[in-house]
Amino acid sequence: MIETCAAEYGRIDALVNNACIVRDRSILKMSAREFDEVISVGLRGVFLCTREAARAMQDTGGHIVQIVSASGFSGFYGQANYAAAKEGIMGILRTAVLELEKFNIRCNAFWPVAQTDMTQVIFDHARSRAKDGGIQPADMGFGTPEEVAEGILWLLSEDAAHLNGQCLSFNGRRISLWRHPAEAEIKFYEQAASFAEISTYMQTAAPQPIYAPSMVQQPT
Repeated sequence: MIETCAAEYGRIDALVNNACIVRDRSILKMSAREFDEVISVGLRGVFLCTREAARAMQDTGGHIVQIVSASGFSGFYGQANYAAAKEGIMGILRTAVLELEKFNIRCNAFWPVAQTDMTQVIFDHARSRAKDGGIQPADMGFGTPEEVAEGILWLLSEDAAHLNGQCLSFNGRRISLWRHPAEAEIKFYEQAASFAEISTYMQTAAPQPIYAPSMVQQPT
């Protein structure tokens, strides 16, 4: 694919790693095959396409955009495989930033919140639970593919040339720039800490919540 693109157009300016599949099932019922199939497309595929595109971009620079998902950050019932792939993409992204910046290759993540065949099950489930059944994707914070595509087009443009190693979410109406994971509680010991010392400190350290974003709510 990469060779064909380079041969046809002379160079590759951008790659959007969008392909993935789902094999939804709870962890207790998920087979190893169902896990591996999703990882093969959604994570191994991202690695292979990123590697080959980066090789083609070494002399000309370029931009690689990784498509991520809420499942990778806050989880989703029945999607341990999909969540693992999407969270793993962020590891590839952060490593690629370190390794590819010297070639003028930017790497960013884009989290689309869009109405697609893959997200249709969410709408069907919501309508089955709604009293009137008239709930629409927009009511749940999902934009149309055409609306959400505007965010990807912007990220690929020169207007976004200052961004590298960043993660943006967009649903057509709400755009967010996400913070890199950071330490919330820190304790330093001059000597190696014992079990009891660790236990004493951690009794006062507040467990951090798993943030489940809403694409409907207005920012406060």
